[in-house]
Amino acid sequence: MVTGIVRRVDELGRVVIPKELRRTLGIREGEEIEVTPTEGRGLLLKKFSAIDELNGIKQELLDAVYSATGMAAALTDAEKVVSAAGKGAPKIGTKLSDSGIAALEGRKPSDIPDDAFDNFVFAARGTLCPIFDLAVSGGVFVFGENAKVAAKIVAEFIKNRI
Repeated sequence: MVTGIVRRVDELGRVVIPKELRRTLGIREGEEIEVTPTEGRGLLLKKFSAIDELNGIKQELLDAVYSATGMAAALTDAEKVVSAAGKGAPKIGTKLSDSGIAALEGRKPSDIPDDAFDNFVFAARGTLCPIFDLAVSGGVFVFGENAKVAAKIVAEFIKNRI
């Protein structure tokens, strides 16, 4: 059985979502939430991912990186892989580990930590480049030697589209 909570709306229209509920739903401080009215008098709250909104272009871009460089590549939102290309790339839906999230929140290109993904071991070293404006939206992971330039190009391209 699902039980609801009752919260008051303050004069600025804000509603507090309890910390326990945010933790259970995996909502971190600063993350964007989409608010959609439903039929009747309801509201639907949903985690928002600007990277998920880049439907066709994200896969085409990663395919181009793989085709041009031979390096596998993956694009993540703030918590999981949303697009991937090439042999040795993590599968779509693979979750980022705490160290992978921490590397993205470092806000600068870096080597991919060995345990960046849950239940995934990659064969090649690589570079990750966070995608962020005010908050980190996700990251580009390119697996291979000299992957830094490719990762930076993809991250900058996507950042300009969201």
